Amino acid sequence: MRLNSLAFAGYRSFAARSPAAPNRPLERLHLAPLTILLGKNNSGKSTVARLFHHVLVALGADGNDPFPMKGPRRSYGASFRDVQHSGTFFNPLDLEIEFTSDDGAGITLVSQLIQTGELAGDVPPVLRRSILNGLQNPAPDIVRGLLPDVEAAKLLRPQARELLDMSCHLQPVRNPIQPSYTIQASSQLALPENDESVAQLLYADAELRAAVGTWTAETLCAKISETPSHPGFSVGGGEGNTHEDEGKWCCIFSPHFGVAWRGAE
Repeated sequence: MRLNSLAFAGYRSFAARSPAAPNRPLERLHLAPLTILLGKNNSGKSTVARLFHHVLVALGADGNDPFPMKGPRRSYGASFRDVQHSGTFFNPLDLEIEFTSDDGAGITLVSQLIQTGELAGDVPPVLRRSILNGLQNPAPDIVRGLLPDVEAAKLLRPQARELLDMSCHLQPVRNPIQPSYTIQASSQLALPENDESVAQLLYADAELRAAVGTWTAETLCAKISETPSHPGFSVGGGEGNTHEDEGKWCCIFSPHFGVAWRGAE
């Protein structure tokens, strides 16, 4: 499965198609091999990044909750009320998801979720609408995750779970710069889940490091270079002195800071 675009309204800080604005345009994001979200602080960048993972959790769900709050790696809230815009029960969550299935078919899912009342905050939301390429639930009271209970959805649920398993959400990388990070020797490469494991992945995978280096050179004017005297690498965005140390290590530089990831000899 490959996600192509996601349109939404009513998720967390993004305004909903409320009774006062039922025709509000959806926020729409088209995905490319590399998609960059730009915006000022508190503009919703992290919310959008979380929504992609939350949608995959819901697409892969096969139970009576169409929008589960708990995924395999993280929780998105205690209840559906936590992700509704303003936490108000009459604000629906509208989604329009375009993706390509493993067999190359183009798929569009249009859905709407809502709570039925002020006292329903701790129960799963009501799936008011779920239309998959024009196909709807034959019995509205039967819910099997976000996808409708139709034959065409059976193969899509495991595909969504597989895509979710292949993806990761790093959270904003805002930790204070540390003088060094330990690189654990491992024969298996895992998806990064924090800034330290990003360094580990780049250190271990020369092909990925070259691809990232091409992108940083073109977009950030920063160069990834092999270190000739040590089995490591550096990322240079300005002038600086390398951190001399024994053993295997790699480092990252900018005009403002330098970091060394250091491992055992």
